[in-house]
Amino acid sequence: MRFPASSAPRAAAALSIALAAALWTAELPAQWLEVEAQSFLGRADRSGAPLAVKAEALSYSKSCPKAFFRTTVVYPQGFDDGGPVDRAVKAKADQYYREGSGQESFMEDEYEMRQDCGNLEDTYYINVQSSPYRVSPYTFSVLFVNEGYAGGAHGGIATATMNLFADGREIAVSDLFMNQARSLPLFWERIARDSCVGHDTVPYLYGGGQCGTSLPLPDPLKPGGETLDSLGGAVLTPLGLTINLDPYMAWSFGEGPFTLDIPKNDLIAMGASPGLW
Repeated sequence: MRFPASSAPRAAAALSIALAAALWTAELPAQWLEVEAQSFLGRADRSGAPLAVKAEALSYSKSCPKAFFRTTVVYPQGFDDGGPVDRAVKAKADQYYREGSGQESFMEDEYEMRQDCGNLEDTYYINVQSSPYRVSPYTFSVLFVNEGYAGGAHGGIATATMNLFADGREIAVSDLFMNQARSLPLFWERIARDSCVGHDTVPYLYGGGQCGTSLPLPDPLKPGGETLDSLGGAVLTPLGLTINLDPYMAWSFGEGPFTLDIPKNDLIAMGASPGLW
């Protein structure tokens, strides 16, 4: 997962520090991530898991008791009643929680720089939200969006996806396209064509090449065994596949993230395995 650049170093340094407070709750019915209504992410059925589990931690500053760093992670459970899919998703959520919690040292450093408790209260945070999709009886997916602020001109946003078989194994690019040499150039042609609508270049993740020119297959789409997330935050839904690029993976923070839907029939025509749906 691409952790917000402004907070990752301090987050890693703080992992060994005990949490000052932590709260775990389960909520029903699930309240899932708000996603673009016209995208597959909003149109596809999101009732694939009945339970939204919430993990929250508050990391306090010793020198400024009212100041805290809030870490919140909401993730789905109930795909398979605690089986391999639920366990894989929980492991990912636990990773987010570990990376975000234990920020006492970070808060202490901020207090020393600012010497102002009032401006520190509930200013810094990591908020991970998610949406589940039951793609088929045998395949499942989760979209995670990690938003946070740890100083600087603006916050960070990072997406990650999990696409899973019923045994909890991540669906690889080679599972989606069995003949990658044939299918990936067709897949790239679709991404390049649609991303160039209204833009002069393709997204930075794919090299930022000039639209209207012959663009080689970019590194993220070259044949290999990577998970679908490596294609550009790709998430399977019952309707097809959606590419999700963070702002800096797309064009700029000001322009925001980029989302591209590719219907399952188009994917199958490119050589995608129909069995995934």
